[in-house]
Amino acid sequence: MTIFEILFIMIFLHIIDDFMFQKIGNLEDLKQVVTWKPYGDKYKNDYIVALIYHGFEWSCMISIPLFILGWKFLLPSILVNTIIHSIVDDQKANRFKLTLIQDQVIHMFQIGLTLVLYYFTQGG
Repeated sequence: MTIFEILFIMIFLHIIDDFMFQKIGNLEDLKQVVTWKPYGDKYKNDYIVALIYHGFEWSCMISIPLFILGWKFLLPSILVNTIIHSIVDDQKANRFKLTLIQDQVIHMFQIGLTLVLYYFTQGG
């Protein structure tokens, strides 16, 4: 696979996960603080689990081509991407500090940086 084919697949998988999979099971709502407010203080931090779950799901999804290619740094990449994605989504969905455009630009940057790291660690 060429670097451009990998990039195309990663972006395609990003779109599927960030816009389609979140609707399954209502994950897009579960990662918002306002969803949990009616249930009281006991559940006030439950949105964090949904943010991390989605961040992990997204990180695994965009990494599928790199997994297939046997990238040895896949697990650290997934961990870092999970943390970044979760923080960025929280800033958009709960803190209202990022717009959807800013959120998506950051996620594209994550994909690009992940691909660059793959390329240079594979001797490319």
